[in-house]
Amino acid sequence: MTTITLNIQWRGHQPGDTITVDEPTAEWLRRTGATASDSSLETAPATAPELDTPDDPDPAPAPEAPAEAPAKTWKRPARTAPVATWRAYAEAQGIDPKGLTKAEIIAATKGA
Repeated sequence: MTTITLNIQWRGHQPGDTITVDEPTAEWLRRTGATASDSSLETAPATAPELDTPDDPDPAPAPEAPAEAPAKTWKRPARTAPVATWRAYAEAQGIDPKGLTKAEIIAATKGA
């Protein structure tokens, strides 16, 4: 059994509800965009195995991080895009999409 968080209404459950379903159903819900992103499902990036290397007494200095990353510019999603995409777009525009339907989010972001 797998625990997932829904983005949509499904079988009497509301968006944001966490439910337990069998693995095939969970996979189907993920493929259709019906689930919220789940950090426990994200895999760690693959790393090369560490090899025995001699200790370097003078390692190269770490590169400096950029002062500030530029804000991500969002292109308006297609009207047929999943509601999760519209919610992310609305949040990027400074609009709180909580409790709004997809149609309401589209209308609220029209001038954004």
